[in-house]
Amino acid sequence: MLGKETLDFGLSKGGTLNELDLGRATAAGPEYIHIHYQQRTAKKCWTIVQGIPEDIDLKRVLKAWKKVFNCNGTILDDPQKGKIIQLQGDKRNEVAEFLIHEGIGTKESVKLHGY
Repeated sequence: MLGKETLDFGLSKGGTLNELDLGRATAAGPEYIHIHYQQRTAKKCWTIVQGIPEDIDLKRVLKAWKKVFNCNGTILDDPQKGKIIQLQGDKRNEVAEFLIHEGIGTKESVKLHGY
């Protein structure tokens, strides 16, 4: 787990994503948010996040993640799985901590997959 001092993600003058108006009504419902690890090459990997509620502005979340986690990422639209966020590198624990801290998901609704 990340230390208490790292929970300030530095999004805006010490603020949080909740203060940035994500345009959502409630926190995650009964749906799960899945965070996967996928190996690309011998040294490279993806972190794949799916199941984020539709009322969350994914572009703003991705922009914050790219800044906070120092990585690149993209939003994909899969016909079966819906909107998916791909991040470069293994950022599973950081993404899970971020989702729980910002109230987008709960500890029970965020599922980590992979080693």
